[in-house]
Amino acid sequence: MSIRIIPQDELGSSEKRTAEAIPPLLFPRLKNLYNRRAERLRELAANNPLGDYLRFAALIAHAREVVLYDHPLQMDLTARIKAASEQGKPPLDIHVLPRDKHWHKLLHSLIAELKPEMSGPALAVIENLEKASEQELEQMASALFVSDFASVSSDKAPFIWAALSLYWAQMASLIPEKRAPNTANSASSARCAARCRSPASCKSAPLRGCAICTATCAKLSGT
Repeated sequence: MSIRIIPQDELGSSEKRTAEAIPPLLFPRLKNLYNRRAERLRELAANNPLGDYLRFAALIAHAREVVLYDHPLQMDLTARIKAASEQGKPPLDIHVLPRDKHWHKLLHSLIAELKPEMSGPALAVIENLEKASEQELEQMASALFVSDFASVSSDKAPFIWAALSLYWAQMASLIPEKRAPNTANSASSARCAARCRSPASCKSAPLRGCAICTATCAKLSGT
């Protein structure tokens, strides 16, 4: 499998787009991403029976926006991307990519931002999480990445996920956009992506057209 990385400003440059032209990787644009998400969550919370939960999610999203700019990630991913390509893996595969301690810093900063907004049980949870050792944090992250949800309490998991997803978003934004490895399999990959319209399709008929879909379908179908 090979992956062609395309700058987002080149997308849609052609009036006629075909399945074979679908890029396998879209780059994140982090500017105001989490603030926009927080605003949308607050809008959805109005007159919603799940309003409290949505407002809680909005608090986490806004905190991530602050932490994103307070703790930028400095990392050269060239060697990691090359190794992933040689192994036929997605560039930032959670199962093979070593985690940097940067995500611990993000988590503790998230906690610091959220503590003034929390009270009662929620405050107790993040204060307890704040005391977790590096080894405990890594164990929880590893458990979540293999869907071992029983090993991580449901009250701590959202904060762990918030820090990890922010860390991965920062890494994804650092992938060199001009990198364009061999694309011999790009047409097959695009057809696979076009056919894989929903998680349900993965459960009923797992696709194996490219490594990206293979990883996704295998996880969803349990294979």
